[in-house]
Amino acid sequence: GDSVVELEAGGGYFTAILAETVGPTGQVWMQNPAVFDQFWGGGDHPRMETLPGQVIYLRSDFDNLSVVQTETVDVVTWIQGPHELWYIPEGATEPLGHPDKTFKEIARVLKPGGSLIVQDHRAPDGLTGINWRRYAPD
Repeated sequence: GDSVVELEAGGGYFTAILAETVGPTGQVWMQNPAVFDQFWGGGDHPRMETLPGQVIYLRSDFDNLSVVQTETVDVVTWIQGPHELWYIPEGATEPLGHPDKTFKEIARVLKPGGSLIVQDHRAPDGLTGINWRRYAPD
């Protein structure tokens, strides 16, 4: 019966687990930024066809959960993703959400006493590829 917002759900691996956990009377919002559509060829994620009816696909930046009512969510999860707040997709001028706005939006949707569950990683210094520090706030 709980409600969950799963930020940056990606392919929906945890979405299926969360949907089973909340049961048929619960609600799970499977959130991904719109730019992620390119990973599966556009539109809703293909896994939506196999997920139960209590899962709603939410295509939005991290700082825009406007379709979720204030103080209605028991748990927000963000697994392997908060570092994406400083990532600017190729061809874009803005990141996938602004940190201050994102965490205010999370606080807005959570019920009093609700939980935010975060798990992320840190790349080692000197890692080749994207210079993540370039996107970090001052």
